Amino acid sequence: MVPCVRNAQALDFQEFMTAFDDIVARARTARLTPGDFQGTTISLTNPGTVGTVQSVPRLMPGQGAIVATGSIDYPAGYQGSSPETRAAIAISKVMTMTCTYDHRIIQGAESGLFLGKIQALLEGQDGFLRPHLCRPEGALPRGPLGTRSPVDDCGRRTIRRDRQRGGGPPVDQRIPGARAPDRGPRPAGA
Repeated sequence: MVPCVRNAQALDFQEFMTAFDDIVARARTARLTPGDFQGTTISLTNPGTVGTVQSVPRLMPGQGAIVATGSIDYPAGYQGSSPETRAAIAISKVMTMTCTYDHRIIQGAESGLFLGKIQALLEGQDGFLRPHLCRPEGALPRGPLGTRSPVDDCGRRTIRRDRQRGGGPPVDQRIPGARAPDRGPRPAGA
């Protein structure tokens, strides 16, 4: 059984993190109540923290779905490759997500669409990561996958440099603290 964040769909990311941190703090001090465990409709399990690549978790009674996240690592066939080889062939770390769902209330296509939406958000769709990337404290280390603009999502300038060995395409790097040049007033809604 897991405690749940109530009405999570109505919370923004910061509100969700505040509620999540409260649950963690109360769990660490044995202050959770039976009500904290009731009514969970969807939950997240993270077997990746112990090295599991993917899993098929079991649902608790009354639960509609559980999402499992695997470890974040290079694909198995490339884990023994040198960093230079992985860079030359553009291999990056991956994470597998699986979803176990109660087929009486969730259809397979809906589960796939849900996982696709999570992927799109993690890749930067709808500016989902922007507020978290642009915070100076606790910011994520880099922008969403696919960011190749000379100005990143936070308005900082980036540079492109050629790889020193093996040719390959240029690599984007951020210039810490650098800001994009002022391009004048922006249109409303931009």
